[in-house]
Formats: sequence, C-alpha cells, structure tokens
Amino acid sequence: YEEQYAWVKWGGARSAIFSIVNGTRQVSILSPSLFAAYVDDLIQELCDLDLGCHVAGLFYGVVGFCDDMLLMAPTRDGMQVMLDTCQRFALKNNLMFSTDPDPVKSKTKCIFVCGRKKNPKKPVPLLLDGKVLPWVESAVHLGNYIHESGSMDKDAKVKRATFIRESTELRESFGFASPSEILRAVKLYAGSHYGSSLWQFDSESAGQYFASWRTCVKLAWQVPRQTHTYMVDHLLSSDLTSVRCDIFARYIKFVRGLKMSPSMEVSVMCGVVAGDINTTTGQNLSVIRWETGLDPLTASLVKMKAAIVNRLAEVPGEDVWRLQYLCKLLEARGDAYYRGEDSHQLTVLIDSLCSS
Repeated sequence: YEEQYAWVKWGGARSAIFSIVNGTRQVSILSPSLFAAYVDDLIQELCDLDLGCHVAGLFYGVVGFCDDMLLMAPTRDGMQVMLDTCQRFALKNNLMFSTDPDPVKSKTKCIFVCGRKKNPKKPVPLLLDGKVLPWVESAVHLGNYIHESGSMDKDAKVKRATFIRESTELRESFGFASPSEILRAVKLYAGSHYGSSLWQFDSESAGQYFASWRTCVKLAWQVPRQTHTYMVDHLLSSDLTSVRCDIFARYIKFVRGLKMSPSMEVSVMCGVVAGDINTTTGQNLSVIRWETGLDPLTASLVKMKAAIVNRLAEVPGEDVWRLQYLCKLLEARGDAYYRGEDSHQLTVLIDSLCSS
C-alpha cells in the first residue's frame, strides 16, 4: 500500500507512471480485510462507550464494510460523543474524514430517521473535526439508498429506473435478435437486482419494480402495454422466471445466510426481525409463506423455489385459445419481418388479441 503506482490509458496513448499515496485499492479482495484490521481498535473504542444502538444487549452502533462506516445512535448527544471518538482515532492514525457543510461536497452525512413525518425538525447540528455535518433526506451506503423515513422505497425507485434504462439499452443493442434472446440478455446483464433483499415486497415501490419486468417483456415482443399478465407469464416470458420470482428465491437464501452467520450480532438481529411482523424482514417472510404455503426458514430450497416459480397468473378457461392463437400470430409476424414483408395486419390482430 505504501508503494502503489498507476498509469492512465486514453485511446492508444499511455501516461507516465505516478504514485498513489492514499485510498484503498479498489476491487482488491485484500482491501476489506486490511480495512477491518485497521479500524478494529476504533470499533472497540466505540463499543466501550456503551453508547449507540443496542438490541438484545448487543452493540449495533457501528457497522463497517470495505472502507465505509455507518454510525447509529438513538440520541443526538450520544452520536456526538461517537463522532468525537472517531475524530481522535483519525488524528492518532493519520486519517482524514471528508467533511463539508455542502452535502454534495461532503462524503460524511447525517440522517435523522423519523419515520413518515413530513418536514421534521432536525436536531442540533453534529460536528466532526470542528465542522458542521449536513443533514440529508437520504444517502447512499454501499450502493443502497438509506432514507430518513426508515424505508427502502427510494432505493427501489432508483433501482427501478436503472433497470428500465439498462433493459432499454439492451433491447436497442440486440434489436436484431429474437425477443426471447433479448430477454435472456436482459436477465444476464440487468438481472442483479442489487439491494432488493432490503425492500418491503408488498410495498408499492417494490411492486413497480416487479412490474417493470413484465413491461420489458411486452416491449421486447412489441405487444401492447395492456397485454394480459397471464400471456406474459405463460407465453411471452419464454420460459424465463420473472424478476419477482428471482428476488424471492434469492431472499430466502439471503435470510438463511444471516441466520447462520458466524457473527453473533448478525444472527441475533436476524432472529429478532424475522419473528416480528412489524419489521420489513418479518413482513417479507410472511408474504412468501402465504404465497407458497411453506416456511421459508425451514422448507427445502428446492421445494421453495418450485413453489415460487409456479406462482403464475391463472389463465381463464375461456381464454386458453388466446395463447395458442397468439403464439401462431407472433411466429407469423416474426417470419414476415425476416422476409421483409409487411406485417401491419398481423400487428393489428396481435394488439387486439392481447388487450381485449
């Protein structure tokens, strides 16, 4: 770390070599481990203060990962003492925090978690290194948007916008391919759904994110946005699982991983929130339990995934013929397109069949 060097490549030209004197090596698997060892003494000092958030007798006032740290305290005075401790540690170990009254320029920000209150009165400003820290409505921590409401609705909305943008770019880039190939590309390149395990699944924001996949499917097949959901699930998705199914399946592994974590703090917190229906975790587990009829914490993963995947929109008995007819029309339109023939009449029939 004391002898890091780099160079910049621009087109075919390369700059001279220069030294890097601060920061951690990005994408290096060693950096998180070194950071954890470096700040371990600070975490112990914060724990010894007996301030900050506690749950079930355990300290949760500081969370560190990679080169990010998150402090949590139930009172303003307690948080100020914790910040003062961080500043003393920084001076002793040649560290510097990014501080500026302007939220745009300051990497260190404060959030007053107040629930659904509108325009809450903020506490007395907090100080770090003698500088006032800005109060913000939301901030990004490890790629997730934390909001003063305590919900992850903003994060879901931002990630939905990102998914729509990325899926649109992929549809345009793979415009020459068949709809099924386009959708597979979307699943591959825009299907990380980062941060989704923190959302409340029955919230409006999460529902909008789930719906964005169905819209993507419709646009890939060039059918109306009003197309019946059962047509998307049983025909247009091309045997691909929906975003909702993928997120639910991952969530089960996510919660089980927390429950079995070697960190006592993580496993205890998981047990507390999983058993409380008032928490996001408790509500999400309840939603999955109701939809599958299985306990997501104890049932086999194979059975859970099968139950989630089979949760499709039901096809009305009188509309079974529509799926068969739509399949033929889409195939005919695809053939006409690749032969360079006019497919307007086929599109009219498809639009009417899908939305009527």
